Amino acid sequence: MIDIRLLLHQLYDFLLYFTFPIRRWLLRALVVLAVIPGVFVFQMPLELRMAFAYPYVIVMGLGLYSVANIYAGSAVQLAAMFIFGRRYKTWEYTTSEVENLQVRMGLTGIKVFITNNRFVWGPFTNAVTKKVYLTEKWLKENPTSEILSTLGHEFGHVLTRRRFALETAGAAAAVIMTSILLALHSIAIVVQVEEFAALVLMLTWVSWRNEYRADMVSARFLGPEGLISVLEQVKGGVKRDQGSETHPPLKDRIVRLYAFMDQAPVLAP
Repeated sequence: MIDIRLLLHQLYDFLLYFTFPIRRWLLRALVVLAVIPGVFVFQMPLELRMAFAYPYVIVMGLGLYSVANIYAGSAVQLAAMFIFGRRYKTWEYTTSEVENLQVRMGLTGIKVFITNNRFVWGPFTNAVTKKVYLTEKWLKENPTSEILSTLGHEFGHVLTRRRFALETAGAAAAVIMTSILLALHSIAIVVQVEEFAALVLMLTWVSWRNEYRADMVSARFLGPEGLISVLEQVKGGVKRDQGSETHPPLKDRIVRLYAFMDQAPVLAP
């Protein structure tokens, strides 16, 4: 008799092998394999054409899981925040330093909240509603300079949200146009694989640019030292600093902030 529980554990251990670097190379390979052999599909015999499509179905399933693996945690976190959020307290956080920072950055209407919700793992921003959330535990563990630098990063997301939206729309449009051209020469499953893989790669690229940009905004107004300290702390608490579909590796962000320190002046308060 098959032990379903053991089988699921073994499957889970296997899927953990798909770290972000492996997921990224898998997606790149999918794009290349979809475009190069994919345009010759109609020149193949029907039997070979069908045999050619089956591996794409399998690989697309693996690719979907590999990406869902990183977003599932965020989805569960957001769902838990909404479902159980009323059990926890949320209150507005404001100080003269925070208000001064908003004035210097030319931002209005941004509200910062503190929450003791255990489903909130760290600072995050809803750029649409202009609301920033900090956890009570994180706030107690960090000095004012690092809190302000982190808020500078979060405010940077609001300050540059239009550029992020335009880049996201541009990336999606480029993928759609490429897929339409490929569809003229290939079959549906190959086009779907290419579209899926290319879209994730492009959105990762846009998301990384957005994070780097927010870091630079914070450094320009507050200096990079506070944010470097925050990122170093986070880096010390992770097993593998490889980045993800939404955030670049911490070491790369730190290197860029050090480079900023040597090249660009900080705006005077």
